[in-house]
Amino acid sequence: MCSLICGTRRAMRKLNQALEIVRRDPIWNTNILNFMEDNPVGFVDIEGESVVVVGDDPQPRGFVSSRNAEEVKRLMERFPNMVTRFSALEEWILPLVARGRQLPHYVPADQFILPDSVHFDPPKENVEPLIPQDVETVIRHMTFSADHLRAIIEDRIAHGVTAGIRRGGKLIAWSMTHKDGALGFLGVLPDYRRQGLARELSVYLIGKVREMGRIPMVQVQPKSVESRELGKKMGFVYQKSLVWIDLK
Repeated sequence: MCSLICGTRRAMRKLNQALEIVRRDPIWNTNILNFMEDNPVGFVDIEGESVVVVGDDPQPRGFVSSRNAEEVKRLMERFPNMVTRFSALEEWILPLVARGRQLPHYVPADQFILPDSVHFDPPKENVEPLIPQDVETVIRHMTFSADHLRAIIEDRIAHGVTAGIRRGGKLIAWSMTHKDGALGFLGVLPDYRRQGLARELSVYLIGKVREMGRIPMVQVQPKSVESRELGKKMGFVYQKSLVWIDLK
């Protein structure tokens, strides 16, 4: 799909135009904006003030920014049929993208953002970035499965913002940002839980994300009660409900 926009001046102009549109509301559009700024884009289309982009990946996912249903409908009429995965869709956009197709994979989550007014003392723990050798530990203790999980974790350690806490050289807690910049992939080994390590990791990541000029955010599934409570205690506030889907 890279050939759709890559390597031409016209394509770069279109990509820059799309960035200009989503940057008009950087808080609401934080998912798609972070993704566009940090990842190669294989497809972009614009209709009015609405934007759709797809990452240039072996398993590409689309992102949509819009406030106008008619514009989304027109975008979907010319959207590549081979792309069947979408991330961080607002719930009202879902039926316009699905267009009656089945949803074999549907993951809802609430998005919370951290206001600029909320600040923290530096972490008390020694927190440091993850290294490639940490991939095995992270995968072994993941609480969910996903296609190409190893490739995802390797990519996040190589290109995302990461945080790890070690005891005696052993990785005991970790967290990373997703491709859209959200804080996630949080893990703490069983023997080290309820010691405040998740909060320490989050404080570290929040600081790094803010250094990049980004808005700290988390995306919490309904069943993730502990993550939701941690976010609220740290000052995150609800922004919107989103869904991640695969279409068939």
